[in-house]
Amino acid sequence: MNSAGGDFGVAANWSTDSVPFLNDDLTVSAFGQYLVTISDHDQANSLTFNAPQAALQENAGSLALTGTLLVNSGFLSLNEVNRIGAVRVTGGVLAFGNTGALGAGTVSMLGGELLATANETLSNALSFYPGTSSTIAAAHGKMMKPRRTSTSVAVQRWISGTAWKAIGTGDFNDDGHSDILFQNMTSGEVSIWEMNGNNVTGGRTVITDPGSSWRAVGTGDFNGDGHSVILFQNTSGQAAVWEMNGTSLVGGGAVSPNPGSGWRAVA
Repeated sequence: MNSAGGDFGVAANWSTDSVPFLNDDLTVSAFGQYLVTISDHDQANSLTFNAPQAALQENAGSLALTGTLLVNSGFLSLNEVNRIGAVRVTGGVLAFGNTGALGAGTVSMLGGELLATANETLSNALSFYPGTSSTIAAAHGKMMKPRRTSTSVAVQRWISGTAWKAIGTGDFNDDGHSDILFQNMTSGEVSIWEMNGNNVTGGRTVITDPGSSWRAVGTGDFNGDGHSVILFQNTSGQAAVWEMNGTSLVGGGAVSPNPGSGWRAVA
């Protein structure tokens, strides 16, 4: 489901013309300046915000996400007590004005900014990732105090185990050599091995996690920039593309319209 603005709980504001439910994976990625508002007790499985000029504002309602709130770009302001499984910030600004606004799960900072708009203690576990740059800040005249005992730095890891499957090949770093795309069939994570012959010369698990309801279908250079793009399809039938530069996600989003759950993308 994709939205281009308006109130979260209004069916007409979503691509499926229906109000989101707990098992829905939502994406806000339409281009332009617009506002998504939360004014009721709204719910979904996951929410990805990837709209650089857009904003999400929590007015008087609350948000219940079983899975992950993923902020890739844009501005989000959460001010009520919410139920959120986990938070991942790779870009944009995530502002909060309530100790419980980010739920009880881990907040993973892989870029972007976490901004306190009130005097608050961040009760969530906080994780930082190597090779990324994040900002933790408080608005003018305000103070944020993280729980120091729950702050960690993650390490870059290589894939291992039977859950990882090779999906296909593509030249993600534009060096003239094919690279290998893997996906974890349990978590949905994707990883890229940059290759030279049979030697792994680089790559890593991609920081942004699409979630378990998305399957990588294949690759192609959809935007003609010389770098392979990853094609995904959701269990709902929704297709999406990730524009890559090496292992970094640099663009893309949901493809409109949604063909429906009866259609399968073929690489």
